[in-house]
Amino acid sequence: MILNNFRKKITPVILLLIIISAGAFSVERGYAAPAKKRAGGRFFYPAPKQRASNLFEKKNVKYPFTFIVYGDSREPAGDEKDALIAQIIRERPSFVLHMGDFVLYGEEHQWKIFDFFGGRIIDNGIPIYPVLGNHEYHTREKSYPSDPEEQLRLYFKRFKYVKNKRWYSFRYGNSLFLILDTNTDYSPESYQYKWLMKELKGKAPTFLFIALHHPPYTMEAYKVTRKSEKSLAEIFESYKEKGLLKVDIVFSGHTHNYERYKYNGINYVVSGGGGASQHSIARKPGDLYDKAGKNYHYCRITVSKTNATFEMIRLNENTGEWEIADGFTLAK
Repeated sequence: MILNNFRKKITPVILLLIIISAGAFSVERGYAAPAKKRAGGRFFYPAPKQRASNLFEKKNVKYPFTFIVYGDSREPAGDEKDALIAQIIRERPSFVLHMGDFVLYGEEHQWKIFDFFGGRIIDNGIPIYPVLGNHEYHTREKSYPSDPEEQLRLYFKRFKYVKNKRWYSFRYGNSLFLILDTNTDYSPESYQYKWLMKELKGKAPTFLFIALHHPPYTMEAYKVTRKSEKSLAEIFESYKEKGLLKVDIVFSGHTHNYERYKYNGINYVVSGGGGASQHSIARKPGDLYDKAGKNYHYCRITVSKTNATFEMIRLNENTGEWEIADGFTLAK
């Protein structure tokens, strides 16, 4: 098998990196965060008041441009992850959207593993615009510590250009990108919700893409879609009644596989094939993607002035080749 060559080269390096760095960090505590809010069986952190959350607007864009979407690249699938990172670099996209869970828990030695793999994308001049996953907030002791200051510091250290914003937006040519933090409160009275609704009532782009970690829809065998993400889907899908912008694709991760659905005109893509151990999906006849098994993959979106072409590209572990396994086109 082609991937055996990767295992010989990469696995010893990963082990050495973990051994060297495992004792080289300390957890700092800065302040006591306000009490967390439990919703749908999960915790939400209070939403801080952020300054203007629009990162930038790039108007002078050469069409078509391409961006890559992938997520859940934490341990342990080093071989597949290494092959995926190399392939993304070969694609030379304008930028990458990562759906979160870069690390197993938000501590320095885990981020050094990210630096070794995903950091190569940034080193090659390709910016990664990140989504906060639940594992970025985790420590070895707690899934959601009351004070996540140190975990967030390590995250923002890698992505300084997002300016310490947990949620944010940017415009790239004819497209608007809204990045949410589904670990932080987005109930109707929260700052994050108010920001989202303001964006959805703003200037209409040709294409609107939303990225968040927890999926509004998933058929993973042991994960249940949270009520909070379902409420987001209800907002997106009732855009006509509410007078909101129409979302073209909602990208998410969290489920370690690939899924695609379409409800009430909104496309939903789950892209969690970035390297973490794959989950089983309870696929059924009629699913837009119904192939069983592993799907280590990334998504490639090519945007022109009037079209956006989506392709899911998966790794054939028998041949080591990358193959287009799913796709569709949006026309405006």
